[in-house]
Amino acid sequence: YDTVGALTTDTWRLNQGVTKVFQRPAKNRGRTVVMADFSYSMGCWCDSCNCDSHANGWLAMQVTGAVSMATDGEAFGYTDVNSTGNTFGQSIVFPIPQGHQPLPIHQRIGGIAQGNTPTESALAHLADMLGGETGDALGVLVTDGAPNNYEAVRSIAARLNENGVEYVVVIVASNGVDAGFREYIQDLFQTATIVEVTSEDDLGGVGEAIAGIVN
Repeated sequence: YDTVGALTTDTWRLNQGVTKVFQRPAKNRGRTVVMADFSYSMGCWCDSCNCDSHANGWLAMQVTGAVSMATDGEAFGYTDVNSTGNTFGQSIVFPIPQGHQPLPIHQRIGGIAQGNTPTESALAHLADMLGGETGDALGVLVTDGAPNNYEAVRSIAARLNENGVEYVVVIVASNGVDAGFREYIQDLFQTATIVEVTSEDDLGGVGEAIAGIVN
């Protein structure tokens, strides 16, 4: 793992230029879990790959690192492997320690093979992690694309919400967010707060959305 930066009590920002996420510490009512999409469309997440047209992975890791550290939460990445054509592969999830991110793509040998977007598996893993601690829990989904299984995502998300889990869905899209896709995500997570992050200038909106729920 590589370090993504450290939050300070003075500024609540990552050590990445002027990337400010939290202006003040977030109060955590219950458990916070960040689910980070590592599908192929995300691209690499290292600083050198942070450019206008390929910044989704970098933006996702800034959100994941800031939220998990500021809320003392947990984080994991998810994707699938061995996908062929229209056939989805085996879902995998892996922990992301606070303040760290997986090694950049060009530094890894036999590491994470990015595939599709098994958000349904991420939500199932969230349910397993929370167990009976769903009251006042917050699930933060960071993604740039549609899930493999729409109906499964909608069903699991609704069931967890009925048991007390709230959602913030962060759509990372360096090329802009299509209005239709935002509506699609809102339909999947009907009670969620949706935040669009198209550049580091939008990262402050993530902190505001989470503070509005947990404070």
